[in-house]
Amino acid sequence: MTKLLVTLFRLVSAQIRKYRIYYLLICILLLPIYFLSPIKIYTVLLLIFLFWFLSIANYRVAHYISFTPVLLFISLCPIFLLFGNSVAAEKSSILAYLLLISGLVYSLTIQLFYTNEIIEYDELITEFMRSTKALVPIKAEYNKLQRIISKILKKLLNTNPQTALDYILNLMKIILLLSVTVFVLSFSANIISGFIKYALVIQRAEQKRNTRLSLNPNIDKVEPYLVYSGNKVIIYGKRFGWKGGENVLLTKGNETIITELWTDTKIIFTVPLGWKPGNIPLVIRKQIHWERKNTYAESKKVSIKLLKSTGKINTDDDAYFEQLKTLSPETLKMNGYE
Repeated sequence: MTKLLVTLFRLVSAQIRKYRIYYLLICILLLPIYFLSPIKIYTVLLLIFLFWFLSIANYRVAHYISFTPVLLFISLCPIFLLFGNSVAAEKSSILAYLLLISGLVYSLTIQLFYTNEIIEYDELITEFMRSTKALVPIKAEYNKLQRIISKILKKLLNTNPQTALDYILNLMKIILLLSVTVFVLSFSANIISGFIKYALVIQRAEQKRNTRLSLNPNIDKVEPYLVYSGNKVIIYGKRFGWKGGENVLLTKGNETIITELWTDTKIIFTVPLGWKPGNIPLVIRKQIHWERKNTYAESKKVSIKLLKSTGKINTDDDAYFEQLKTLSPETLKMNGYE
């Protein structure tokens, strides 16, 4: 049974390997689609991963050859950034990471089964030329297309002109045929050019949007989440700005909260006695200069829950003391729970 399965595997593998040139060509053709797309097309990314793996596995290349595109796309990242195209740089880095995984999987699996068939750089060209034999059916289709075009031209043109009128008519037909061909090619080029321009506009808009969002304050963690009046709350994150250096605010709705500490990564404030119990929305607002004018960048809204300090003990009170087990030493110390 095992021998039968091994034999079957080798037969299927041999059939798949015959078409390895197609896997490589598909992989190459998918690259401009991936980079010119205005959004991240993860389906195309996965197809590139699949066909690249099929290519290196069926060409039986040495493991270090499989990592060559990884170095190429990593090298392209700073070039894209140099020209201000952060979206293409991000796509290039993602692709490099995916191809690295593909090379690692190949090194740890397929290469081990075909140790005696592994080819080096000097053998790669020869093996590639040998694989182009699989393109013979395409060449046959090309020859068939040539014959069809030849028949059409013979029907359109007078292949045995006798008079000056015959020559003039042939010339007019050729001019008309060339005009139609030029129009079709020009129309196709305009469509492709329009798509590329549209893709670039969308890409620039996304890049601009990402740049704008990167200026927003980012809240990573707020503790404690359950609080009583008088508790000290710590907000952790980044890009908060600096108190005194920039116009920065911590707000609860339209109310500005008085803070005790404000750095670019941490804010500390005390819950006021006058707040009503319930969910308290918190937003950080920071003044920035964007598109030649001053505006405010805001963080995403986060909430803390203010508990009642009076009345019977309920489940919220139990949850408050339970959360103390998960708080950082800094938060515990500031609230007197050392």
